[in-house]
Amino acid sequence: IAYIYELENNKDKAIEAYKKAIEIEPENFYFRSNLGAAYEKNGDQQSALKHYRDALVLKPEDVRLKAKIKELESD
Repeated sequence: IAYIYELENNKDKAIEAYKKAIEIEPENFYFRSNLGAAYEKNGDQQSALKHYRDALVLKPEDVRLKAKIKELESD
């Protein structure tokens, strides 16, 4: 559902849907990284970083996510 909200450019609903998904499945890397991306698209870099870092804990080998975190940290 969150992804559909993203496609519709409804960022706030996408964020809320990802948060609910994480409540149900807290160890899901994709929910956490997608929540970070939704925050980033919404202009909230601090929240994006937090959720990207949470996702990286679940999948520490993810090179793209590491690069994204470095990019946001340097802004």
